[in-house]
Amino acid sequence: TKIYDLVSPEPPLAENPVVLEWPEVNTEDKAQNLCQQSLSIESSWDDIDMNGHVNNRRAVLWCLAAHGSRFLQTHEPHLLEVNFLSQMFADQKYRLCWVPPSPPSGEVWNYGIFGADSDKPCLKLCITWRACRS
Repeated sequence: TKIYDLVSPEPPLAENPVVLEWPEVNTEDKAQNLCQQSLSIESSWDDIDMNGHVNNRRAVLWCLAAHGSRFLQTHEPHLLEVNFLSQMFADQKYRLCWVPPSPPSGEVWNYGIFGADSDKPCLKLCITWRACRS
């Protein structure tokens, strides 16, 4: 198999794409508080690209890794829809927030990475997860 045999000329589109929209918020209702789960992230030297920004791939990996090994052993990402909205930099703190699907048996999860003190996301990501094939 050659590498170009594995690459589709057009990426598959989600059948029903979900758009992650964090609502406009006021100071009493921060967007991060709308998340059902979150964790703090601090960018390190390993996360930085040649331009001094967090590597786009690393930001997506943060979202993937947020689930932990038990989930990742039974699920695989099928489709990623990502919007990079602003640059993330070295030695900065961020908040990764995610909202599980509703109903819980659904496949589509929404994620956002925010600056530690910001209501505006640096990244919005939608991942369609599928159960791993045995």
